[in-house]
Amino acid sequence: MAKQAPDGYTLLMAASSLGIAPSIYKNVAYDPVKDFAPITLVASVVHVLEVNAKLPVHNVKELISYVRTNGKTLSYSSAGTGTSTHLEAELFKTMAGVSMTHIPYKGSSPALTDLVGGNVQVMVDAYASSAPFIKSGNVRALAVTTAKRSAGTPPEVVKRVHAATQEALKDPTLIEQFRSLGLDIIGNTPVQFSAFIKQDVVKWAKVAKASGAQAD
Repeated sequence: MAKQAPDGYTLLMAASSLGIAPSIYKNVAYDPVKDFAPITLVASVVHVLEVNAKLPVHNVKELISYVRTNGKTLSYSSAGTGTSTHLEAELFKTMAGVSMTHIPYKGSSPALTDLVGGNVQVMVDAYASSAPFIKSGNVRALAVTTAKRSAGTPPEVVKRVHAATQEALKDPTLIEQFRSLGLDIIGNTPVQFSAFIKQDVVKWAKVAKASGAQAD
């Protein structure tokens, strides 16, 4: 995508990995700030901090206390090294001043399976994939994570695509579909989205450096 002609005819729909990858992988062939013209942040995915239902904690304060006492025997799962759920858990560890062992999986499904089975005790995951386990009582949710053009694409093209995106995000059917997946519609401006990417790169670079997380 970064190597395509900046004519506005090739669009990228990216996840948080856009801003995370430069801090995790040694060789990334793009600059998330300089190589793309931000149009809009379409939606934010609601993530949940959750534990196996048998763990004797019912809120974040209790979890922090429990981990401080039993951290050496506790582990948390993620959808894979370098994923947003991995780094969010590392951010939680840093902010709370606790330690747990990271167990990376190839996707959310096997990570959730082992959380339900008690092979790991903690996980940060998208609400959409964890909801069935939360509703069944196998998993206990403790908290949710929800809080200028820099590339060569012609500004008039960015403006036109942005306007079309904003209109699409007003569609009732789309709104309902997003809500059913645990997505909060954002629809911000190109300038706001650009600022979001920049702060995302800085934030995850700090987490990656502090945790030593690397994917290759």
